[in-house]
Amino acid sequence: ASGRLGQRPEFLLSSSRRLPFMDNSVDLIVADPPWGARHANHVYVKNNLYSWAKEWSRVLKPGGVALVVTICSGHFERQVMSRLAKEGRLELEDCTQFDNKGWHQCRFYVARKPLQPRPAPVSYLNLSPFEN
Repeated sequence: ASGRLGQRPEFLLSSSRRLPFMDNSVDLIVADPPWGARHANHVYVKNNLYSWAKEWSRVLKPGGVALVVTICSGHFERQVMSRLAKEGRLELEDCTQFDNKGWHQCRFYVARKPLQPRPAPVSYLNLSPFEN
């Protein structure tokens, strides 16, 4: 959606495994990862949430926003958002907890892609010219 007055936004229902968009081409992503009877437990979502969020960051424009609702808040914060922030892909801007009609406590996250890419952290190897 462009946000310009009089212009209608475009919506697409798609899989987060591989979004059909070019890099840096989307203003807003709204995601509510699947739960319930089809998945029997949260393992499926926990195993895939980082790769989905990484894909969201690929297609978001710099400054673009991802809105995410999840009941798996601890995993999302510790395993997904902290990793994406360290990689410079997405930054958590806001989080609101709410009651999902008595079923679960959910959290609604607002994450933004940085305007300027940050360099990835440097990994250092202990290389020695001498054999042990």
